[in-house]
Amino acid sequence: MASLISRLSASGYEMIFRVLAKRRPPKARPIQLGDQARVLIFTCAGIGDTLTDSVVFKALRETFPKIHLAAVVHRRRRLLLEHNPYVDRVFHFHKGPLKFWRLQRELRTAGPWDAILHLRGNDPEPRCLSYLVNSDVTVSVPNMTRFGWLCGHHVIQPDWDETHGVEQTLRIARYVGADTREPQLVYAVRDDERAKLEDKLRGMGVGSKRRLVLQLGGGRRASWRDWPVTRYAELLRLIKSLDAEVFVLGGKDQEEAGEAG
Repeated sequence: MASLISRLSASGYEMIFRVLAKRRPPKARPIQLGDQARVLIFTCAGIGDTLTDSVVFKALRETFPKIHLAAVVHRRRRLLLEHNPYVDRVFHFHKGPLKFWRLQRELRTAGPWDAILHLRGNDPEPRCLSYLVNSDVTVSVPNMTRFGWLCGHHVIQPDWDETHGVEQTLRIARYVGADTREPQLVYAVRDDERAKLEDKLRGMGVGSKRRLVLQLGGGRRASWRDWPVTRYAELLRLIKSLDAEVFVLGGKDQEEAGEAG
């Protein structure tokens, strides 16, 4: 049922914005960023893709130290952006037409924007939002969307399927003149969070040895990513010599696999 509603919603957005784009098609406007530029970045995918996108914020900040960087992120992934020191402002994306129009007003009020970058995100709402805010300075990759006709700039990547995710989105940063020599993912843990975690671990009887964390499973919608239990067991045998505390994380659907490992 949820899938049907999602498809109907996407069809509705496509029908409405086809009409709007026909009346006012995107017209690519030159993008020239500097330290005083304001850039809006959409990163509205899953947790892994959102974390991968963090390298683009790093590239922009290193290239233009005083640039203003704002991000639109799914509300459930907001902590990833709130723990990115390169992000100046975070807008929360919610599903639903009422929240869509509220966010559109917020984004327009917070502008104007010198560039709008689409990193990763699920169609159609993010593309429709950027069209309403300013389609002429919106940058996207055709491989990522069925709504490319709502974006003024396209970063063509014919080798998409053979390219690492970090490189895929860094090419978007390079398109607007930004880059980084050290393409690292960004997640800054605060000191108070470290202290709370240490207190919790001590309460669990965990010592001060080095720690290794293994995450089981690929999620409910990506079970094809699951690694066989035998491989985890083999890995644990290989790292035994490190004399580390080993933590195995997973959901309820991974309890059996965790015990077997």
